[in-house]
Amino acid sequence: HVLLGSRLWAMYRAYERRRWRAAFKRAPGGDDARKAADLVLKLYRRQLGVPLQGNEVVLGAMKAFAEKCGKGRAQGQQAESEAQALLGDAARAHQASDEQRL
Repeated sequence: HVLLGSRLWAMYRAYERRRWRAAFKRAPGGDDARKAADLVLKLYRRQLGVPLQGNEVVLGAMKAFAEKCGKGRAQGQQAESEAQALLGDAARAHQASDEQRL
């Protein structure tokens, strides 16, 4: 759902971020923490590929998480450029579906 979908994604990301946080506390540079961080970033990318209200805010959160989880500034910028492309694709898909309804 366009209005409520963001809340569902946010709950899913919160769950996976808790798993990342626990893995990070156990072993900050460990394989489990890296895999958990990759999963959270994947969730951000998946959400940004869906035309949902508020995805612009999600883009900023994705970039911040990429930098926070140790993926570094370069990966945060890469994540942002990927997300910008996804937002554009999602906007075009949303516009096409609106045009089909008319």
